[in-house]
Amino acid sequence: MIHFFRKHTVVAWALSVLLSFVILIGFMLIGDSDGINILSYCVTNLMLCFFLYAISGKKTFERCGSQMGYVLRNGWPVLIFPFIFFAFGIVGIFSNGAQMNTNWPIRLGSGIILMMLAGISEELGYRAVACDALLPKLRNTRHPFLYTAAISGVVFGVSHVILGGFDGWLSVVLAVLKVCTTAVFGASMMILYWKTRNVLAIGILHGAYDLLPMIFDYLFVTEAATEYSGYSSGDMGSMVIYLIQLVVDLLVLRHIYKKVGTTINYQEVLKNW
Repeated sequence: MIHFFRKHTVVAWALSVLLSFVILIGFMLIGDSDGINILSYCVTNLMLCFFLYAISGKKTFERCGSQMGYVLRNGWPVLIFPFIFFAFGIVGIFSNGAQMNTNWPIRLGSGIILMMLAGISEELGYRAVACDALLPKLRNTRHPFLYTAAISGVVFGVSHVILGGFDGWLSVVLAVLKVCTTAVFGASMMILYWKTRNVLAIGILHGAYDLLPMIFDYLFVTEAATEYSGYSSGDMGSMVIYLIQLVVDLLVLRHIYKKVGTTINYQEVLKNW
């Protein structure tokens, strides 16, 4: 089986994405508690690690302990947009007099674990497995890195909206904007992956990105927490926010490319990947 996947890497990546959905949906049918979600991501991550090993062997795993500081030091700008929502959340919580959840330490702890596992899962599936599967197949094209980032980014974006309901033109526009913002975010993470191949560090950064806008759901029990923890209400305000997010993410991508992308020896990377 490993020999087959190593030869047919794109098939392996497609199957890993499909199985990720099957696992997550399967656990969703069981329940929606943090414990069940944590378990589902543990199973998903084990599955993705198998496909990553099947495609590229130990190469990526051997780099998980290297350049952790480099990834966090150069990748922190991706947290700018979620930090903006974190700041607005603080204002909303205090202005509405929200009450702390009585078991907030447990909820926050489980939330951090859940977001970290989710971030690592998405980086395994849409950066590590995707890149290790696509890049060798595209090495003889004119722009293998660009094509790899574009394909994985679009699939990454579509995976975030494929299970959502579409009710009118506004929901379709919001879905397209969601795909675009997610793909641009993914491109920034892909550059960091090309530079370091440290999927663990990138997954932790991704987990922090997901945690910041949702942290008030774990700390507070009032409606104010829910109101300020999300930004996809499905109205015109959501469209404006997505457009702002897209601009911020594009600026962050430009920054990371100039800071990290321009230091990559792409021919060397392609030769040794």
